[in-house]
Amino acid sequence: MAEALQLSEFLSEASARPWVWNEWDCCYWLGAWIAERHPDKDLRPTWRGRYRTALGCARAVRAAGGLVAVLQALAVQGGFRRVKRPRPGDVGVIRALDAKGREVEIGAIWTGSAWAFLIESGGIRVSAAQAVAVWRI
Repeated sequence: MAEALQLSEFLSEASARPWVWNEWDCCYWLGAWIAERHPDKDLRPTWRGRYRTALGCARAVRAAGGLVAVLQALAVQGGFRRVKRPRPGDVGVIRALDAKGREVEIGAIWTGSAWAFLIESGGIRVSAAQAVAVWRI
């Protein structure tokens, strides 16, 4: 088995990939990070094929009770626990502004000093935002 990517390498590779709904978006990349760290716990198939657009994603997440509920269900499935304080590599939900300036909840990874998250236009941003919820992976 190949050695797992370090967080900095994962973030570097992630920033080069284009955003694709239900393949490489704000939550699918969390699934990729979790699968990188725990190859036996790929949680992405649970949501594969459920949406193809921003509107489809919003509807699917809303129907599931919101992003925190979605990630909580996946965390339970993967055997991960919710924590109050993140450690580097933990995943979480933060609030950030989308491309239209609206506050939205998005999936992010704690770097040790800030939350890293994907943006639709490509690349990664970091924020010192307070997390809505955090899971230790």
